[in-house]
Amino acid sequence: MKQLALPGRALTVRQPYAELILTGRKPIETRTWSTTHRGPLAIHAAGQVDRDACRRLGYAPDLQAGGRHYLPRGALVGHVDLVDVLPLERADEDAACCPWSPGRFAWILASPRRLEAPLPMPGKLGLWRLPS
Repeated sequence: MKQLALPGRALTVRQPYAELILTGRKPIETRTWSTTHRGPLAIHAAGQVDRDACRRLGYAPDLQAGGRHYLPRGALVGHVDLVDVLPLERADEDAACCPWSPGRFAWILASPRRLEAPLPMPGKLGLWRLPS
């Protein structure tokens, strides 16, 4: 697999949600804030894991690297295209993976691409610039 060039901006997301984004199973990420950024966006897997979501979705959050369901943490894992950001106007009772409530924003993601290997680095809150 060819290593892909990284975009300039990144978003830190807890596992297993970063994995779901990269597999295309989570094309919408909700946030309490909006952004004017559109285009390439690196996905950083946070150091913390949502253990309940891991269990619910069949991931074992404590496996070491190389394990069957290992989820990398504290690293850039891929990138997507941020195609739009829309305000949420109603709650969705069926949303199992993310909070869907008025006042939040739906970040519409497309074209997920995984890095050949996770690139360890600390994450940050908000939309952040990658070091050069």
